[in-house]
Amino acid sequence: MPAANNTFSRVRDYWPLAAVLAIAATLLFVRLDRDYLWADEGDTAVLAKSILRFGVPTAWDGVSFIDSDFGARLNDDFVMVSHPWLQYYVTAASFALLGQTTLAARLPFAFLGLATIALAYLIVHRITTNR
Repeated sequence: MPAANNTFSRVRDYWPLAAVLAIAATLLFVRLDRDYLWADEGDTAVLAKSILRFGVPTAWDGVSFIDSDFGARLNDDFVMVSHPWLQYYVTAASFALLGQTTLAARLPFAFLGLATIALAYLIVHRITTNR
């Protein structure tokens, strides 16, 4: 029984983290599918959609051209070259799994935000040993 008590005690010690994550999850996930995508979210979604079709984030799909800075971020093939591609591929994966929706565009980043809050809490706890 002492091992079970010790485990329960450790779990009980993390109630502040659970409370913070519950509040953060509420703020991050409620109404995540509402409202249109904002400017940078829209860019990310359109470039992610192009990844599903062409394999790379391209601003030209043969019909539509998306650009907000007169081509400064694109190479001669209209491929995004000024930003790292990770966010586009994360969004493309979400689109592939969940469909091309506002929720699918925002969901991975909400989960990453929640993970960042948990990580920050654990780092501060490790440094200060104060929950």
